[in-house]
Amino acid sequence: MGRLFVLCLSLSIASSCQKDKSHEINNQINISISSPTEKQIYARGDTVFIKADITSVSGIHGYTTSIYSDTGEELYKIEEHAHGKNVTVDKYWVYKTDLQNVGDLQLVINAIINHEGETIECRKNVYTK
Repeated sequence: MGRLFVLCLSLSIASSCQKDKSHEINNQINISISSPTEKQIYARGDTVFIKADITSVSGIHGYTTSIYSDTGEELYKIEEHAHGKNVTVDKYWVYKTDLQNVGDLQLVINAIINHEGETIECRKNVYTK
């Protein structure tokens, strides 16, 4: 009877100490945006070069790259189905001359973690004149 109690107690302690899997996944993925840089300012007609590295211990299933206006309007979006532990984002977007009153922009890169659609997001401000 004593052994059964110890076994049950051990199982309950072990189950309460399990790590949160989603937090563990988040800590294994890094998105590093190298372009645009923090001080770059873009005018209409300029090309915004988007460069980033996504690293993951267990690998990713793709990524999306988006640019939003200051009002939240999506101006650019591309999705790549790219499996790997080290994925390079190398895209560009032309800040069209016909865009009016978009204000400063925001670049958003989402690493797609799994086939269920879980993502990790990285944002960077893009300044315009």
